[in-house]
Amino acid sequence: MTLQWLSMDTIPHFLFLVSLAFVLTALFLLGLRRSARRAGLVDVPGGRKHHNGSIPLIGGVGIFLAFAAVASMLPVGLREYLPLLASMAFLLVVGIIDDLMDIQASMKLVAQIFAAVLVTSWGNIQIETLGNLFGSGPVLLGDWSIPVTVFALVGLINAVNMLDGIDGLAGGFSFIALVVFAATLFGVGEPLGGMVAALLAAAVAGFLVQNLRSPWRRRASVFLGDAGSMVLGLAVGWFAVESVNAGASCLSPMAVLWVLALPVMDTLSLMVRRMARGRSPFYADREHLHHVFKRAGFCDQKSAYALLSLTVVLSLVGVIASCIGLPDGVILGGLLFLGGLHFYFISHAWRILRIIRRRRGLS
Repeated sequence: MTLQWLSMDTIPHFLFLVSLAFVLTALFLLGLRRSARRAGLVDVPGGRKHHNGSIPLIGGVGIFLAFAAVASMLPVGLREYLPLLASMAFLLVVGIIDDLMDIQASMKLVAQIFAAVLVTSWGNIQIETLGNLFGSGPVLLGDWSIPVTVFALVGLINAVNMLDGIDGLAGGFSFIALVVFAATLFGVGEPLGGMVAALLAAAVAGFLVQNLRSPWRRRASVFLGDAGSMVLGLAVGWFAVESVNAGASCLSPMAVLWVLALPVMDTLSLMVRRMARGRSPFYADREHLHHVFKRAGFCDQKSAYALLSLTVVLSLVGVIASCIGLPDGVILGGLLFLGGLHFYFISHAWRILRIIRRRRGLS
């Protein structure tokens, strides 16, 4: 699709659809709360869950319904995005079942792999290169393209799921990433991809109004649930790959990793530490970065805003570094250095927390 479709005459229609996606999500979430409570689709406090009261797990449902409805109103065909919509719908159903009855982790993993294979084979969304890491030309994946993409998508789905530990964090991260990828696609002359990503970002924003804490909202009234976090993880992965593969894109694969750094680094670091202790890498605990912030005395709202601000900064660093032509090897080196700092911080969190709490006057 060329840039000719997106003109001054069509921009008002585009802005209307973006606004509609935002409003519809908010309305769907308001309308589905009672049904969710009757069906038992709620998150009950207890164990590792410290929120107040039973919260409907309908964030993913509201986002997907609004996104699919408004995307169908675009004045162009969506055939190339049918694999994305189908895969999102499949993960949504699996996630709802998991939110209702806690299906086995192995079954969820199989479902995630199936969705990722669907995206790569039917949607032809594949990581084709790792970039020019060594200065001698792009590192092409060739026959490894599909397995690497499936592995990356499944990893991102679980990373976003693990990020969903405090109000607004997983949704806020997804919103920031989708805005970055939408802007990239618009910038390289792929308006359809940019519009679809923007519509999904608007739908996520409609969810955040009821999930992200603010001076006007003391606690979340809806949660993403596994359904929402898995759907958003897959969608963010789709647009990440599409942004890199778009013609004339200045966004390299290493720059994309900066956009996705927060959930990816936190998940990898946590899995390494769990395995070092002889535990399963999927063992549930409270040692994520957002948990460290909370133990340092920061409330959920401040922790979420701090980590989302960090995501914005990391995204800007990666995008600017790539677009000004900084070598991919240097971009990767900076990311590895950042990952090392993250691992050190988390590994010595107890000592760092003691210093932070002392300076903040906490016991």
